[in-house]
Amino acid sequence: MIIPPAENVVWELDPNLAVTDVREIDNFIASSVASPRFRTLLLSLLAVLALVLSLIGIYGVLAYTVAQRKSEIGIRMALGASHRDVVANVARGGLAMTLAGLGLGVVVAFFAVRILDAFLFEVQALDPIMFFGTAGMLAATSALASFVPVRRATRVDPAVSLRDD
Repeated sequence: MIIPPAENVVWELDPNLAVTDVREIDNFIASSVASPRFRTLLLSLLAVLALVLSLIGIYGVLAYTVAQRKSEIGIRMALGASHRDVVANVARGGLAMTLAGLGLGVVVAFFAVRILDAFLFEVQALDPIMFFGTAGMLAATSALASFVPVRRATRVDPAVSLRDD
């Protein structure tokens, strides 16, 4: 370790100097960024949790909607609607939810970013790349969450739906 020889050199120059809190530069830097690093890690974990919850929420709402509309989808397919039409119809509902959520989220984020400005490092508070990147990631998450319910809607058997009604 380099600290004891450095202390000895200082004491050889002036034995009356008090040498305290001597640390290597790596330890000094690590302790100076520990608090911002922890806050960043905490915010990142909360952001991932929010993303997972949005994925589960969109999936749940769309799956419930498809289950409620099962007979309607079956009747549409019995009357000649193609799988493509069914996919477009169900995906439109997921897209409407996504656009409403993104619109509201961008407005809230526009005001909330001023509070989080202290956590940002080398990023402008109203950075358009950050806003569009986040919106794109959320749209991709929504598309992923919509995939299973949309696929389930195309597997509705028209004969079973007509028999149930």
